[in-house]
Amino acid sequence: MQAETETGETQEGGKCPFTSVISDAFEENTTTEPDGLQWTSEALERLERIPSFVRPMAKMGIESFAKDNGHTEITGEVMDAARGNFPTEF
Repeated sequence: MQAETETGETQEGGKCPFTSVISDAFEENTTTEPDGLQWTSEALERLERIPSFVRPMAKMGIESFAKDNGHTEITGEVMDAARGNFPTEF
């Protein structure tokens, strides 16, 4: 837990002692996922080109495809193969 100053501010400057906890929770780690999947730099660049409003769903779909097919690394080729699982029209 962070130490607070006499004014109630944390060492990071905010008054809320949970600021760093919340920041850490929302920090995106796209290189190594908890399930052990690795993303190549090419795949990460391609992921960033997906529109932001659909990117989390696409990422979950790609990761699910990779796990279901025994991949431990997500490459451009894995993304191409996973693309067939996404609907072309909504």
